[in-house]
Amino acid sequence: MKRRRVALVLWLVGGGALGCARPAPAEDPDAFTQRLGAITGQWMRGAVALEKVEEEYLDVLRLPLSPEQCGVVFSQMGSMYASQGGREYCDTTATYCQEALSYPLAPDVAGDVYVCWSAALRDHYLGWRGVRFPVARRRIMQPVLTGLSVVMDAGAPSQAPTLPAVGMMSGAGPPPPGLEKRHAEEVAARKKAESLSRLFEQRRALVGTCAWLYRQPPADPDELQRLLTQALSKYPDVVEQIMGGLKAGK
Repeated sequence: MKRRRVALVLWLVGGGALGCARPAPAEDPDAFTQRLGAITGQWMRGAVALEKVEEEYLDVLRLPLSPEQCGVVFSQMGSMYASQGGREYCDTTATYCQEALSYPLAPDVAGDVYVCWSAALRDHYLGWRGVRFPVARRRIMQPVLTGLSVVMDAGAPSQAPTLPAVGMMSGAGPPPPGLEKRHAEEVAARKKAESLSRLFEQRRALVGTCAWLYRQPPADPDELQRLLTQALSKYPDVVEQIMGGLKAGK
């Protein structure tokens, strides 16, 4: 029922096809960010039922949005359902995550989508044990490895970056010479550090998922090594990190 409802909703939003293509100019980025922030705050506080929040997200999709903005909305919907955990919302999470990935996404947004999608798959296959579990494990690894490749290509650091301070723009009269330029540079540096911080968290989550999956019986470190070497050939340090975590039980 949930899967059919989501498919129907996406069909209606897209005017007969999945998505939200709009010929009109996109909504102002600041207004879009504020609108999404208000909606996201509702479900994070648990103030409104998920179905009601979902409707508000879908209302946003009916606005004139850029493809990038459409992808962000779908990613937020996937994140919302992924945060609930359990098997009830697995299909819904996967549907919205896959829809988000059909749009151009910033790397830190795409990384979050892959984290949410892989978490939903983990919940979906939670009951698979014995000879069935290796099959489930390989399915979960598909978005995990793709996500790791995305965040590493974007420069995900091995340590959390320090977030630089941003000075205040205040006071009466015109600002001193150079203050506006310095403030803009500080804001840009802060945004870059925040993006790297998100990439670091996504890298850590996906690395941890790899080790956790292959620690479950039947353990198969050889298969993990092979998959990692194929998918992350440019990042031997990440392969070493994951294999080391597997051996250390982390």
